[in-house]
Amino acid sequence: MVRTAQLLPLKATPSWSCEGEDIARRAYRALRSLVKLQAVARGAYVRKQVQIAMNCMHALVRLQVKVRARQLLGRYGE
Repeated sequence: MVRTAQLLPLKATPSWSCEGEDIARRAYRALRSLVKLQAVARGAYVRKQVQIAMNCMHALVRLQVKVRARQLLGRYGE
């Protein structure tokens, strides 16, 4: 009994696989660019959050300075 695979001529790649590779390559490029875009957007969001946190911390420090100055002035004003 002879197997049918031995009778068929061998090809390096089927004709339709080049088309599939091209589609896969385009999809991979699109995915990479989407990931880069997400990283940029996420970076901008994180920078915005950091700016908000820094502003809040700055306000707390200013408040602490005022309270400490009032305590010191009250102590020496007596």
